[in-house]
Amino acid sequence: MIKVIEMLAPAGHKCRSGRKLTGFRGVTIHNTGNAGRGADALAHARYLQGGGKDTAASWHYCVDEHRATRSIPESEAAWHAGDGGEPGNMQTVAIEICMNADGDLRKATENAAVLAADILARHGIRNAEGHLYQHHDWSGKDCPQMIRAGRPCNWPAFCGKVQGYLDGKEKDMTEAEAEKIIQEACGFEDQTIQFLKAYRYHEALLTKLAAAIQKGGAL
Repeated sequence: MIKVIEMLAPAGHKCRSGRKLTGFRGVTIHNTGNAGRGADALAHARYLQGGGKDTAASWHYCVDEHRATRSIPESEAAWHAGDGGEPGNMQTVAIEICMNADGDLRKATENAAVLAADILARHGIRNAEGHLYQHHDWSGKDCPQMIRAGRPCNWPAFCGKVQGYLDGKEKDMTEAEAEKIIQEACGFEDQTIQFLKAYRYHEALLTKLAAAIQKGGAL
C-alpha cells in the first residue's frame, strides 16, 4: 500500500459537501488536468486547504509517484463527478492522478491502481468490473484525460492493474528482481542488461519484460 497523508480540507467550506455517501458503487478515476511543474499530490491537497476551499470542487484522494493525500473523508461525498446529487458524487470515492510535467505519470498511475484496489477491497469488492468509473462516465468530461489518451496505459489496462492488485498477483517489482528474472530466462550477459538499463524508459522496460516472462515463461 502506498503512503497516505491526511490533509483534510477545512469543514464548513464549499469544497466539503458535509453529506454522507448514500451508498458505495466504487471508485471514480480522474487526472488532475494540471500539467504545471510542482503540481503534485501535496500541492493539490494544499489547494483545497487554501485557495480552493470555497470552490464546489473536491476529491477524496490525490496521487503522485510518491504518495497519496486524502482531502475528503471516504465516508463523505466529494464534488468531483459533475453529476450533482447523483451516484457519481454520492456513491463513489474519487482518486485524482497527478500529471505534472516534472512527475512520473507511469508510477503515479500505478499508485492509483494500488489505492483503488485497496478501497474496493475494504468494501468487500473482489471484482473491479462494474466498480471502476471514469469521470467521463458521469458527466461526459474528457477525464481521466491521460488514461483516455492511452498515457501511460489505456482504460482496460488500468482496470486490469486494479484487478491484479485485488487478486494479489500483481506486486511492485524491484529492478534487481526484474534483472534476475530476465537473465535466468534469457541468458543475457551483463552487458546486455546494462544496455537495457541505459534505455530511456529502462524501469518500465525491465519490469514489463520480467512480467511477460513470468506470465508466459519466455519472451
